[in-house]
Amino acid sequence: MTTGRALYFQGAQGPLLGVLHPAAGGRPRGHILHLPAFAEEANACRRLVSQAARALSDAGWSVLLFDLRGTGDSGGQFKEATWSGWTDDARAALNTLLHDRAPTNDTPVWLWGARGGVALALELLAAPQSLPTALCNLLAWQPLWSGQQVLQQWQRVDAARSWLHAPSPASDRIPVDDAAAITWVGGYPLSGGLKAGLLASAPKPVPPVGRLVWLDTLPTADATDPPLGTQRQLARWTAQGGPAAWRGLAGPSYWASVSTANHPALITATAQALQDTPDASPPG
Repeated sequence: MTTGRALYFQGAQGPLLGVLHPAAGGRPRGHILHLPAFAEEANACRRLVSQAARALSDAGWSVLLFDLRGTGDSGGQFKEATWSGWTDDARAALNTLLHDRAPTNDTPVWLWGARGGVALALELLAAPQSLPTALCNLLAWQPLWSGQQVLQQWQRVDAARSWLHAPSPASDRIPVDDAAAITWVGGYPLSGGLKAGLLASAPKPVPPVGRLVWLDTLPTADATDPPLGTQRQLARWTAQGGPAAWRGLAGPSYWASVSTANHPALITATAQALQDTPDASPPG
């Protein structure tokens, strides 16, 4: 099994920590940038994401994990984060992954988002002219498709915490639409810039830049027929010219709580989907 190598690289506003999992055997079959979930969901996903990164590198992929500004071991504080800054961080991470490597049809590039990381991936895909490659595909784990959905999820978590425990002091609970001040939501200080960016981040038209592999985790049995809402999202993707595939896998809600629960079916399905999915061709 390959081991990851820690590295620091320059983000938009300071140093960012990454962990590069090089492809086993030398020459990679492709490159994968992981765009993490946010806040407590990032902590909950971290173990499974690391397991998947090792499995993908063993399968011949070069994989980069990294911490956004103000999170993990990257520079800055969470209260300083902005949506545009995180988008720039993701772009810097992709440049780091592809440094001195020219992607081709034989070495495709995948953006791998977990939860809110999918919304961040769409920000990159919406501006393909700013990316170092036009050959970007999207791997989506239990996706939130916009910053608005990310913020709504944070608010739901905060409401649940308040219901289960004593509410935060009134001075800490600033209305979420007050973009001029810090808002404590789900135990995290959201800056006015981050709130405004999330609220402005509606689902975007997807340029025909690649393929979508969407993997949901379900509480019961596996499924191959997506729910109606999922079908609509898949249709929007394919209408832009990008092939899309969905699969539901029975397993734990790995994004909802920090635990030692394993989800080998998701890791296996991820590796299989990338192996089986034809790679995107560059636009003519």
